Amino acid sequence: MAPQTVQAALDKIAQQHATPETYMDQAKKDLEEATAFVREKHLVTLPSRGNLQVIPTPEFMRGIYSVAGFNPAPALEPQLGAFYWVTPIPENWPKDRIASKLREYNRYGLMEITIHEAMPGHYVQFEIADNVEPKGRRLLRNIFGNGPYVEGWALYTQQMMSDEGFMNNSPDLRMTLYKQLLRSIGNAILDIRLQTMGMTDQQALDLMMKDTYQEKEEATGKLQRAQLSSCQLPMYFVGWRGWLDTREQYKQRKGASYQLSQFHDAALKESAVPVPALGRLLQ
Repeated sequence: MAPQTVQAALDKIAQQHATPETYMDQAKKDLEEATAFVREKHLVTLPSRGNLQVIPTPEFMRGIYSVAGFNPAPALEPQLGAFYWVTPIPENWPKDRIASKLREYNRYGLMEITIHEAMPGHYVQFEIADNVEPKGRRLLRNIFGNGPYVEGWALYTQQMMSDEGFMNNSPDLRMTLYKQLLRSIGNAILDIRLQTMGMTDQQALDLMMKDTYQEKEEATGKLQRAQLSSCQLPMYFVGWRGWLDTREQYKQRKGASYQLSQFHDAALKESAVPVPALGRLLQ
């Protein structure tokens, strides 16, 4: 597919979006829709606690979480709240910045991030981790949890939901997924080159906007995030590939008895171990 064709398709998808006033409400509706699908298809055994709240990202966290994030319940007090953070669009932004943000997190982009951060991504992952016994092991996984396991699961669930037919096998959702998978590769390149190879700000923006089809607002926010952190952005791609490989190995071992939900339940009960160790633990 020619780059011009890809861009034209993404431009058409980008036109379907909420408004700054309805952005948060749309995220809540997306969460309900994703939860219903996970239950209907029994993709994973959902935790019994219903402690998830969708709230605006705290202001002091918006430098890193320019779009959204997840804050789990404390490992030793899992009955407390878990929060899906959605960063509101500031009222004083100029129209071009608002439009850029809404184009990136359109109807399908916002759904993808809701899958990633909440259902069945990080929220489900951490709620199951908060049931790990003994508590010493739970704390160990919580404090020293493997980043590619954590981020890889959330990105893996985005692909898995589309593969299972979410939103009636929507081609727009699938196209948005492909864009975000491409973005995960760009994230890895961005972090490595920025931290170790003298990448300039303009080179970083060109990589994101020209090579991975990201809107300007998304690219500038990601550049700021990369400058405020290091080593985290490559975890998405590494972890996603690790989860897919681990699932394939598990499937081959199980043969005719393989069930997707059983793989998910078994893998999540191990909590955030290094991805190469996960396959061995599931044998």
